[in-house]
Amino acid sequence: MTLSTSVDIIPRSKTTLVEQCGAHTNKDTAALSESVRTLRFRRNALACVSRLPFEILANIFMCIVPKEECYMRTTKPSGVPACLAITHVCRHWRQVALQCPTLWAFIDCISSQWLAIMLERSKKSALVVIYSYPDSLQKCGYEQILSQLPRIKSLQLCPSPSDVNGILDYLSSLPAPLLQTFEFVVMGDPTFARPISDTIFQGQSTQTSERPAFAMLFQLDIMYLQRA
Repeated sequence: MTLSTSVDIIPRSKTTLVEQCGAHTNKDTAALSESVRTLRFRRNALACVSRLPFEILANIFMCIVPKEECYMRTTKPSGVPACLAITHVCRHWRQVALQCPTLWAFIDCISSQWLAIMLERSKKSALVVIYSYPDSLQKCGYEQILSQLPRIKSLQLCPSPSDVNGILDYLSSLPAPLLQTFEFVVMGDPTFARPISDTIFQGQSTQTSERPAFAMLFQLDIMYLQRA
C-alpha cells in the first residue's frame, strides 16, 4: 500500500491548503482501514472455526434461533433479529449466515424495516411469526406479515382491538397450507369483533386439497381477554 503524499504547494488560500490536506488524510485513512480489514480477514481465516464445513457452521448458527414450541419472551422486543449479531463477527460468518435461509425465518416482533429484509433472506423457508405485542404489530403493519400466509407454519398474533376485523379479513383471503400452530389473543372488549368463521385461511390449511381442512394444524388458541 502506498500513501498519497502529493499536495499542491501553491494553493489559492490557506483554506484550500487545509482542505487539500484533509482530503489526502481521509484518503490515506480509508486505505489504512481497508488494509486492516484485509489483514483481519486473513487472520480469521486461520482460526479453526473458519475451517468448519459450511453446513456445520450453519447448524451452529441455528442454535441462536429459539424453538417455537418452547419459546417464551422475557424481555421487551427490540425490533431487530437476534441472528443479526452473527453477521457482525467477521466476513466469513456473514457470508455463511446470509446463505442460510432458515436462520432468517424466525420473525419475532421485527420492525417493518427488518421484516422486509428477513422475508428476502429467508427465501422460501417456512416462517415462524410471533407478534405478541399490539404495538409491534401496529408499527410493522399486519398486511405485510399476513401476505406471507402460504409460507407460515406457526403464527402468533396479539393485535389491538381496532385491527381485529381487518386481520380476520386478511386471514380469510389466503390459504395457509403449512400452518401448524395458530394463536390469536386480543386484549380488550370481546364484543367488538365478529366471530372467526370457517372461511379463515380460505377454509384450508392443508398441503393438498384432498385432506380435511386444517389437517396440518395441531394447535389452535383463540382468546379474547377483557382487561380488568
